[in-house]
Amino acid sequence: MEKKIYIETYGCQMNVNDTEVIFSILARKGYARTEEMSEADVILANTCSVRDNAEQRIHGRIDVFAQQKKARPGVIVGIVGCMAERLKDKLLESGKVDIVAGPDAYRSLPRLLDAVSPGNPQIDVLLSHEETYADIAPVRIDKGGVSAFISIMRGCNNVCSYCVVPYTRGAERSRDPHSIVREACDVFSRGYRESRSCLRGWPISTRNCGCGSRPRIPRIFPMPSWKQWPRGRTSAGISICLSSRAATGCWRRCAAATRGNGTWNGWRKSVN
Repeated sequence: MEKKIYIETYGCQMNVNDTEVIFSILARKGYARTEEMSEADVILANTCSVRDNAEQRIHGRIDVFAQQKKARPGVIVGIVGCMAERLKDKLLESGKVDIVAGPDAYRSLPRLLDAVSPGNPQIDVLLSHEETYADIAPVRIDKGGVSAFISIMRGCNNVCSYCVVPYTRGAERSRDPHSIVREACDVFSRGYRESRSCLRGWPISTRNCGCGSRPRIPRIFPMPSWKQWPRGRTSAGISICLSSRAATGCWRRCAAATRGNGTWNGWRKSVN
């Protein structure tokens, strides 16, 4: 029988995108998404640690999840994301949580789910210097089918005294630009009108496209005209930070856009 997974998402747009990645990873292992907690075999909370209030809210939700475990023995409860990375095995002390997984451990969730058993919780909070989930096609959860989040980098190297991100999401690493544009092409082919890079409050100016250039300013790449849109939708733009002040050379090396003009057709041909 098909197992169902329920995920509550807290925090920034990056967590929204991570939830979509988790759904995709677990779908490959036969887990179906549900929006009803009472139907779920697996209950996850994708968490935030930016503010104490966010963590306190999760502690309250853990008690709610525990009621589901009591009513339906066999239900698995997991805490993933930034709070999982920060608190680690402290989350297991209450006995109410079965799985703890950090932001770079989502690929290990199928293994953790297979290994978990009563009295044998599982944890993976190892941070990575390479993980970007660039090869994972997220399962989009936007009900309106209008906006889609696309992650273009992960982590941070700034280590600001007031910020927990470098400690919960690890070192900064950027996605390959071709994978970003390929994902953008995919969401627009599905009818999404707007695509947003998941970097609100994060170091956009330090994104490394891998060709040696360091992007300094975001650039809006023009989308196809309305004639090229599915179901006749109007034109729109996608904001993905792939340009620099020396954009011509960067585009030529990264996407082979003709003469570095960065047109939509140039990008589309380079990634297909």
